[in-house]
Amino acid sequence: MNIPSFPTDNLYKFLAISGTLIVISILAFGYQTLYELETKMAVNKGDIAIIDQTIERIKNKEKVSDEELEKIYSLSLDSLRISTINNELALVNQKFFARTTGGMILGLILMLVGFSLWYSRVQVYQDIVLAKKISSKPDDT
Repeated sequence: MNIPSFPTDNLYKFLAISGTLIVISILAFGYQTLYELETKMAVNKGDIAIIDQTIERIKNKEKVSDEELEKIYSLSLDSLRISTINNELALVNQKFFARTTGGMILGLILMLVGFSLWYSRVQVYQDIVLAKKISSKPDDT
């Protein structure tokens, strides 16, 4: 099985393909990670809502026992812990999104510069040479 080698014969081709690979890998892996972070944050918000409803239900009782007060305290600590985790996830999400966006911009710039230079400085002349070869061949018909 022959694995194609990465093109290093031309700097512009290398830039173009490198940029394309950066963009594809960010699309494939970066945004999947962002989605997972957003999902974890949504689940945590749901957990906090359930805890808050449970606390309210206990507080709305006419008579609250010591055991229920301890449960409210424990649930409040759990809610605070989950909120802290959610805030940390939000910070990680913001940093990761910024890095992903920066990488995407870098990849697009490399890709566009590479393809445009490849076309304008290499491919146009190869097309001219090929057209001359075709026009200079005698017809075999």
